[in-house]
Amino acid sequence: MSKFDVSCGLTAKEIGIIKDAIRRSLLKSLPIFSDSVEMKLFFEGRDAWIYAWELLGEAQSDRLSALNIGIQVKLKKEFHYQEIQTQHFFLCSVQRKDDIYHPAVLVREESVKRT
Repeated sequence: MSKFDVSCGLTAKEIGIIKDAIRRSLLKSLPIFSDSVEMKLFFEGRDAWIYAWELLGEAQSDRLSALNIGIQVKLKKEFHYQEIQTQHFFLCSVQRKDDIYHPAVLVREESVKRT
């Protein structure tokens, strides 16, 4: 297991695109806040969550190989008053394609953190 950064052999652009695709998929699984909180975050260009990325296995040089990524998502302390679950763990499989801007993302939430 290693960090999901340029040290795994992918470019910063590829990593940014993959992380963005995963974040968009995770939004469907994370709790939703009230409209006023969501609107405030939107206008401030912020997110209520902190993401920690971990590459499971190794990145293959083959562009069409799948990546397995572990994601820990924590709620920022300023939003703990919302009384929702503050931490989530996800396993994600990303199938890269010829078009780097549209990777296939499959996300599933883990009930307990891996050790």
